[in-house]
Amino acid sequence: MPVSGGAWEWKDLNQEDWNQPQSEDFRGERLVAFVSPYDVPEAVRGYYDEGKKTFAIELKYIGGDETLRSAAKDETVTLWIGRDSKRLYRIDLKGGSQEPKWMVQVLPEVDEAIDELANEPQLPPRTDNYELARRIFRKVSTNPSTPFGQLPEPT
Repeated sequence: MPVSGGAWEWKDLNQEDWNQPQSEDFRGERLVAFVSPYDVPEAVRGYYDEGKKTFAIELKYIGGDETLRSAAKDETVTLWIGRDSKRLYRIDLKGGSQEPKWMVQVLPEVDEAIDELANEPQLPPRTDNYELARRIFRKVSTNPSTPFGQLPEPT
């Protein structure tokens, strides 16, 4: 439920559930890797700014907050990344509502913005962080009880 000021309470994410091993064969050996725990969000929340007609999904990470800068941006979606870490901290959706139905409608634009961001050359690369953020946004936006209720486990 929204807390005072219109923001939902932070919903903790189980990092072990979201950070599944990735494996591949390399020169006859099976390599297994995980995303750095610093790149896996530990909590998510959302809020709607009635004055700006903007809905935001925020992600929280180990290590706390940092200064943000806008990255991929169009008339509907603005992505905010950490100035130094380049982790995805917030997704702003302009011109809509906090209704899950509307958030589902903008999924293609969010995907496009995340793809654009992931394709930018960066050091360190944050492709895994952006993909996790995309999966979390999809869960939040496609489940009518989220973040109003319990955050579902990843698929």
